[in-house]
Amino acid sequence: MYLWVLERDDSNGYDETHGVVIAAEFEREARELAGNVTGDQSASVWFLPTTTIRAVGVALPGVEKGVILSDYAAG
Repeated sequence: MYLWVLERDDSNGYDETHGVVIAAEFEREARELAGNVTGDQSASVWFLPTTTIRAVGVALPGVEKGVILSDYAAG
């Protein structure tokens, strides 16, 4: 399983998630799991071409699939 960083473009507002770190096997799965993060944005924003995604490492044994960290702009 890999660790993925997903970051949205700079046109984000308040009460939206700006980025997440996800533990998942595949890129598509990471994008789908990011859609479960709360905020005013639609789950589809994680599939937009303006959302960047990159694998940054391998998850350690015992790490469960899902959100590891999120950057949420409360307003």
